[in-house]
Amino acid sequence: MDIIVVPVHVNSNHWVLHVVDVHGKTIWLVNSLHCVGNEVLPWISGDIQRWLKDELLETSDITMFNMPCINDFHWKYHKSTPQQPDGNSCGVFAMQCAEAIECYGNMNTLG
Repeated sequence: MDIIVVPVHVNSNHWVLHVVDVHGKTIWLVNSLHCVGNEVLPWISGDIQRWLKDELLETSDITMFNMPCINDFHWKYHKSTPQQPDGNSCGVFAMQCAEAIECYGNMNTLG
């Protein structure tokens, strides 16, 4: 498990992705509307970190003894994410970005 893609529904009106690079210890925010949803980063970080810890313990060969320190993960905003041309296609953009990341296994597929 190198890359984990987590869709997040922000304020019940916008979809973004959090992309967790386990080995690179990075959590990316992928947002198709740069002006909406960025305020989610500070408050969701604890939720993502708790979920990531639980997920790694349940679905991989990682144990409490070799668990990477979740607090050491860096948050990054993916600035070259394709931008949606309207106010209602964020879900489509989020899923298309997720598919590209899953198919190619890295963030470089987004530009």
